[in-house]
Amino acid sequence: MDVLAGAILTDDGFVRGSVSIEDGVVIDVSRKVPRDPLGEGVVVPAFTNAHTHVADAIVRE
Repeated sequence: MDVLAGAILTDDGFVRGSVSIEDGVVIDVSRKVPRDPLGEGVVVPAFTNAHTHVADAIVRE
């Protein structure tokens, strides 16, 4: 398991804490910071645009 620590962007702004990752999957977000994290910095979501226009496909037909 890898643990990244630092300023984590949440819906309420930045908080100090850590993110635990196992096999590429986030398994925990905590306000606790371990003594020896894998890395420190700013932790933000991927900011991917995952929305779709499924309803538009029906209109085109």
